[in-house]
Amino acid sequence: MHSISGKAILYEVQQNSNITYRIKDNNNRNLHIEKAIEAFKNNYIKVKHKEVGTLIKNKFFELKKVNIYGKKKIKTLNRCTIITIVNGTGKIISSTNREIRKGMSLLIPAYINNYSIQGNVELLITSY
Repeated sequence: MHSISGKAILYEVQQNSNITYRIKDNNNRNLHIEKAIEAFKNNYIKVKHKEVGTLIKNKFFELKKVNIYGKKKIKTLNRCTIITIVNGTGKIISSTNREIRKGMSLLIPAYINNYSIQGNVELLITSY
């Protein structure tokens, strides 16, 4: 569940379902309160509140917060990975080099087994 207002930045990680249940709407669209309650009952995910490390891990995906100061080698373990740069700048090093900066998101295909990130960056790494 989320709400967006003001200058909020939202990072939404989800399994593709193409479903939205509205529990409040300022545009007078239909609400789906009962369906939303059922979705919460059946799909509880515990989020660990910490500065770095694994924030969420279940059988579907894993979300990590990583801070890199210098250079770090990362293994994908044959999983599709999405990297989002929360803060800082650097570059991703694999078969090609690419500059990265705050606000960017990159998709790393599962066939790329490892890569390196160099710079001073805070990242969210989601693996599927």
